[in-house]
Amino acid sequence: MVAAGDRRRHPSRDTDAAMMVCPRETAVQRPGNAPDRSRQLAEYQLTRGDRLGAHSALIYRAIPYMLVVFACCTALFAMLGFALVFAVPLAAGLTFGITWTGMRFAGAAGEAFGRIVLPTGDSTPYEHQYSREDAMAARGDIAGALESLEAAIAGTPLTALTGVNVRIRAAELYMTRGADIDRAAALFREVRAFAGATASQDLYVSNRLIDLLLGPLQQPARALVELRRIVERYPSSAAATGARTAIVRIKEELRVARAEDEKLSGF
Repeated sequence: MVAAGDRRRHPSRDTDAAMMVCPRETAVQRPGNAPDRSRQLAEYQLTRGDRLGAHSALIYRAIPYMLVVFACCTALFAMLGFALVFAVPLAAGLTFGITWTGMRFAGAAGEAFGRIVLPTGDSTPYEHQYSREDAMAARGDIAGALESLEAAIAGTPLTALTGVNVRIRAAELYMTRGADIDRAAALFREVRAFAGATASQDLYVSNRLIDLLLGPLQQPARALVELRRIVERYPSSAAATGARTAIVRIKEELRVARAEDEKLSGF
């Protein structure tokens, strides 16, 4: 019977124990790991596929096709009476031209199909949505949201991608919850005067400005100017039809108000 102190340790148990005690050191202490990788990369010899690039697989697949086309073209030129010394170069040139055209077409078609199936989004630039300011306004922090939007307006010219959008958002907030109608009208006028605004943006801010002029600002005469501008700029649009109706109505209202004022002044 062997005493407990005389038991021989199995070498594998010692190794397992060492790894259990210090697994991090065991994993890290691999001498020459990074240098070996660098040396392997330095000694790596480029294959023919590496040198041909991303289309190497397509080129390899085209080789049997090229051989068939070359043989057919050579036979065709020979049947047409060309000597072999002329038929071979002509067949080689025609084969190269057909293959090159086919590969270019296949590559372009593949890229176009890839853009449809897996669009990258590069053609649609990101437009800031100002969700942070929307969240602040939803929480009731109107002053904070307006302060943030004004800072964005100060640093964003109208010609920028979000230049019009940030001004419209701030004007809407001033108009509905900011209790600063004059600032809202000023922002709408700034966008309306911007030559780079789209037709939909121009019509939107014009209509919102008219709402302010007919409502809180109580300036119907200026509202008539804005309505006439819509008719002149978009004569065949539905907005122009509505503007013409509004012009007739506002003129009638102004005539009635003027007549009442004259009656009152006569007493």
